[in-house]
Amino acid sequence: MNVKTPFLYKKKLKSLIIVLLVIVVLVMFSYNFFLKRYIPVTITDFKSYKSFRNMTVDFFPDNLPDSSQNVKYYYYRGHFDYLWILSFELNDSKERDDLLNKYKEWFNRYDRNNCKENIELSEKIIKEEKIEYINDYIESIDDSRMLYYAKHEGEFDTKRGVITDNMDKFVLFYKYDSKEGVH
Repeated sequence: MNVKTPFLYKKKLKSLIIVLLVIVVLVMFSYNFFLKRYIPVTITDFKSYKSFRNMTVDFFPDNLPDSSQNVKYYYYRGHFDYLWILSFELNDSKERDDLLNKYKEWFNRYDRNNCKENIELSEKIIKEEKIEYINDYIESIDDSRMLYYAKHEGEFDTKRGVITDNMDKFVLFYKYDSKEGVH
């Protein structure tokens, strides 16, 4: 006669729980160290600039100017590529000048040979350079200028730029593509 006791049920339940925990741990480990780069992530809601800055590269300022208003963020991590966009308005002319000088120095130091300056923005330029992603962050193409823009093509493609409309609103963008994915 085969009689099942509560002890056997508890033993099977413990074994089942242990197996499930091992599976959960393996899935979490796989996601953090392998699958994470294959699963696209888009974030536009950050609690602070600091939380956005922690996910970016050194192209973006360490701190936003004090008079920054209407700040918008965009972060995308996809299959072997990244895109960061930061848009904000500045009311203080000194902070505006400081920001422009910082980016002039940055592009002269890191992108002197590839940098284009003071480009009038148009639909044609946006399509040719394949930077359509900035359309949601600029109010009017007619009033906008790309103050600095640099593109590097090679093993890793990067595009970065500073756009302004009449020196009140700024859009900073940085796109990185490692070309490991299928394009």
